[in-house]
Amino acid sequence: MNQRPELDKNLSSEEFRSFYYLKEELAAFCRTNGLPTSGSKEALADRVARYLACGEIVPAAAPRKVARTIPRELMEDTKIESNFVCSEVHRAFFKTKIGKSFSFNVAFQKWLKENTGKTYAEAIEAYHKLRETAKTGKTKIDKQFEYNTYIRDFFADNKGATLAQAIECWKYKKSIKGHSRYEKSDLTAPKSVPEPGYKIREMRAEEYPLLENFLYEAIFQRDEKNLLPKFVINEPALKIYIENFGGLPHDFCLCAEIDEAVVGAVWARTINGFGHVDEKTPELATSLFKAHRSRGIGTALLEGMLKLLAEKGYEKVSLAVQKDNYALKMYENLGFRRISENEEEYIMEYKLSPQKVEIC
Repeated sequence: MNQRPELDKNLSSEEFRSFYYLKEELAAFCRTNGLPTSGSKEALADRVARYLACGEIVPAAAPRKVARTIPRELMEDTKIESNFVCSEVHRAFFKTKIGKSFSFNVAFQKWLKENTGKTYAEAIEAYHKLRETAKTGKTKIDKQFEYNTYIRDFFADNKGATLAQAIECWKYKKSIKGHSRYEKSDLTAPKSVPEPGYKIREMRAEEYPLLENFLYEAIFQRDEKNLLPKFVINEPALKIYIENFGGLPHDFCLCAEIDEAVVGAVWARTINGFGHVDEKTPELATSLFKAHRSRGIGTALLEGMLKLLAEKGYEKVSLAVQKDNYALKMYENLGFRRISENEEEYIMEYKLSPQKVEIC
């Protein structure tokens, strides 16, 4: 069997593991067969595989309430506590040891959570290694985002190719038996595979680490042959857009999803950023991976966020955009107006009302 079979009870566990299935397909199977539907895609896949192998229904893991203890004082030989959570005590310690430029970037937070029992001296060493890795430019994409990984690797190997060609190969790849990684042989994919649609939804808290990538993509870079290094997002003026996102009461984020992959995002925070207007007005940031631009996704993201902020009772929203940025026209078409400017940028504002934006 080479073509992807239907996911039903007649499929063997081994055959199931050989093909790519969407999370919504896994959830539908679980729902039909009385299996729990909660959890990550990997958890659902494990649950389905176990059921197909021996008919066992594995219950969903109950959420655990864990007690977090924040130490009053840290030293280099102190061991990293279990259930690590960032605090001002930790921040002060690392700024003393590393310098004022220190920030809790997502990769470092993940390292701390995964290395309970190691010392804070080892944490400092890990932080510097992660910074060096970030300078290479190519970031690791988590396993559940196969589509993003595939599209990135496709374009790396096929300069000048179109998104339609990449999607044709992706559709072909996931329809056949085996892994879902890009290979040169995928270029033999059959033609005329329809381009998948996108949907706009709220970004889930576990996806907030993706904002590091989207913040970098949001930086307007005129010279594509001399791009800024990825670690530029750790500059104070930029990192305030994503640092501890979700921790402020006025943090909102929508994302665009294609084939279970997040390909774009728009988020709002009430911060003193480049587009700051006043203390009550949230500032927007919008970002879309290059391969998915010029399809109306950016406009749909912004329309969704404007509607959401209006429903939340905000009176207006602001942003900053470089004067020669291609996105300026999009903002003006949506109704943003220029209220001030400097040598490089326009500060723009949008007056909100609950009925002003409709999403079809």
